[in-house]
Amino acid sequence: MGRNPVSGIFGVTKNSNNVELAVKFLDFIMGEECQDLYVWGLKDVTYTEAADGSREYLPKCTEDTIWYQQLGINAPCMPSQQSVPATDVLLAKWHGEVDKELEQYIKAPFPEVYATDEEASVLNQYLVDIQTYVEQMNVAFISGTNDMSTFDSYLETLKTMNVEQLIEIKQAQYDRYMEAYK
Repeated sequence: MGRNPVSGIFGVTKNSNNVELAVKFLDFIMGEECQDLYVWGLKDVTYTEAADGSREYLPKCTEDTIWYQQLGINAPCMPSQQSVPATDVLLAKWHGEVDKELEQYIKAPFPEVYATDEEASVLNQYLVDIQTYVEQMNVAFISGTNDMSTFDSYLETLKTMNVEQLIEIKQAQYDRYMEAYK
């Protein structure tokens, strides 16, 4: 499963006197120039750039992450776009090659959507038990403790645990999310 392109959730409270200013700040910080500074830092201080445009962190960055985070680079407190090129240069070459091969299998994660009060009540009532059961049965099926001939029974048990109601809730959340982006 892939990661969301933006890390974290950021916003302002409904009681803020400066909502417009906060949104302008978030818009600025997610802009291309600011994100480039945030991810890479300063040319020839924290990274070098080859003639083909590829970049590489200078040794000081790869040896001392606290040093470059003190400069505001990749600090965990700010919203940021996930940068594959900035991450790949910090990994062993083989790691980047394997990641590239696996890219075709990456699926977008379920979006972060807030539940309504009613949805949260149902999710809180059933989700933990269903997740626990699914995890246990996954291990049982993979390890061979449970034979695949019991799979239909497994699905029926999920239905008695109200999985269909949870699927309806998740679908409604996804539909709201997609509607917001039209």
